[in-house]
Amino acid sequence: MLSTNTKSQSNTRVRRKNIKFSFLISLIILSLISCEEEELNRESSCNENEAIFTSTIRSFIIEFAKTRATGTNWDKQDAIGIYAIEAEQELNEESIYNGYSNIKYINTTSGEVANYSAADNKILLPVNNQTFNFISYYPYTSNITEFTIPIDITVQEPREDINIMYATSKGHTWDNSNVEFEFQRVLSSILIHLSSKEGIELQDATIIIENASTNATFNLADGEVSVGQEKNAIIPKIEYDIDKNELITIATLMPGQDLSDLKIKIKLANGNDYICVPDQYILPSQVTRCYEFNLTYDDVELTSSGSTIKDWEYDIDDTVHILKPVPKDNTEDPDEGENPDEGEYPEEGEDPEEGDPDETEDTDDPEALGNGTQEKPYTVQQAITAGGETAWVEGYIIGFAERESTGFSLNSDDFSTVFALNNIVLTDKTSEIDLDLMILIDFTNDEQIKGSLNLQDNTHLLYRKIKIHCNLRNVYVVPGGKNVTDFEIFPQE
Repeated sequence: MLSTNTKSQSNTRVRRKNIKFSFLISLIILSLISCEEEELNRESSCNENEAIFTSTIRSFIIEFAKTRATGTNWDKQDAIGIYAIEAEQELNEESIYNGYSNIKYINTTSGEVANYSAADNKILLPVNNQTFNFISYYPYTSNITEFTIPIDITVQEPREDINIMYATSKGHTWDNSNVEFEFQRVLSSILIHLSSKEGIELQDATIIIENASTNATFNLADGEVSVGQEKNAIIPKIEYDIDKNELITIATLMPGQDLSDLKIKIKLANGNDYICVPDQYILPSQVTRCYEFNLTYDDVELTSSGSTIKDWEYDIDDTVHILKPVPKDNTEDPDEGENPDEGEYPEEGEDPEEGDPDETEDTDDPEALGNGTQEKPYTVQQAITAGGETAWVEGYIIGFAERESTGFSLNSDDFSTVFALNNIVLTDKTSEIDLDLMILIDFTNDEQIKGSLNLQDNTHLLYRKIKIHCNLRNVYVVPGGKNVTDFEIFPQE
């Protein structure tokens, strides 16, 4: 028979076994729960795979300025927006997968290749046979309406705000989730490199580009830019090299911009102004049009120009263009009056007191200068320096121009060529022989005006005085007029 003490010890051992057994059961249950959670997590992880995004910028480097805005390097913290859409679908609300619309990703490195991490939501691809396309743009913005981004280049700084780029990447699945974007720029630009072999001080100079198209919308669905009608002056940032006394500027422009519609004003710190109207050139997207100018005391010399695109093949224009400085005649503001002591100086060797017998007006006389109106048209010399304006110009028809590799030649005898049907040449006097004092008028825009003014059908107009309303822009890479809208022939003298 067991004693009371022995029974107590036996009961204690039983309770301990029960506790151990209960604890073991609890561990097993917890282990099973943990395993089940891990299995669920593994199953969830296996059902989705994170997309990994990297990118490069298509080569866009120029020899004049290797700034970030024109180079191929990314900066740390550069942000892009990404859309994930079902393959073979256009970008719209229905084609966007899992709400992955304008997802912000941020670059984590600096260099030619960017590696992106999600700012918030990661883009995860399902483990199935679905295929996806990705659309991306730079720089990131939340200001998007119906998949379009408004663009305004009136303010040129900071450059990265208007350095808009676009990329697509197609055919990605859960087992092909490494997405490489090759970004391309969607806008264009103009580069101006200004120096002075004569040592004219260029520090603190400013450059103003007038009449530029400045507003557009960018469609993320197809990467197209739709340019608006608004035109403004833009003032690009200038980089000045004090050691070389050179300056360079790059201005962002809209694709499709006709550069001959622009008026480039160069304003020096000493008060001298120069105006340049480029030759006709329709600026494609992703292209930088490059100009090098040599500033002299008398004029600005265009020493070379060309275009850069993708791998920077140059389209060089070797013609040397001369831009005369703006005369100090106050013709741009007729309300302020004119100083009779100011005006253009006579040509070297010319007697300012002598008149020309076949010249009805003295173009060196400020009172004879016009203001571009029909009542008081520009003289030919004024029109040459007023490039970019739409105005009236008055002069004598002394022939027509035949295009040559370096400009044009004057023909006043043989009107059988096609050039005689398309243009006339005006001067301030009928005896003029200096090509730099002639202006070409191209009237091919209007068949009726062409029929009335071409010298092939109207030889009687030779040496007649005429005034013409047109847009003052280069013809055959020299000062001229286009888009003639009206004219008036003076009575026979």
